[in-house]
Amino acid sequence: MKIKPAAINDFEEINRLFEIGDKLHREALPEMFVKPNGPVREKVYIEKLINDQKTGFLLAELDGKLVGLIHGAIWESPAIPIMRNEQYGMIENLVVMSKHRRKGVGKELFNKLNDWFVSNGINDIRLNVYEFNQEAISFYKKLGFSNYSRRMKLKI
Repeated sequence: MKIKPAAINDFEEINRLFEIGDKLHREALPEMFVKPNGPVREKVYIEKLINDQKTGFLLAELDGKLVGLIHGAIWESPAIPIMRNEQYGMIENLVVMSKHRRKGVGKELFNKLNDWFVSNGINDIRLNVYEFNQEAISFYKKLGFSNYSRRMKLKI
């Protein structure tokens, strides 16, 4: 397996991978997520991720085919008195094709993104995961993540 930086010439395959995660979210939370009429991510959006110095965007390639992706960004805490002024890493997306899960692809993607965060002076990584996604929650717990916050909603 090879982990490589995302490139715009991988646009179609990147979208295929994003669609895997998007479909999972649409099926679990149809009140929040819809299928777009066009590509699941616009080319301009992907180019922005690839070119943004505060974003790490990596792809997993196996036998010449993309089987996973991860991207994360450097975020800053809000400039309010109660908050420590800090930067931290935020994992935005992690997708691995189902037939390649539990084979180390996700862990290797995470490790390489973690290296990218460290090389950018980041020592705290955060993420959001929906409660329905128990597979992802279990994966992140195995990596050492723990809960520190909870988002809730009320439909009115």
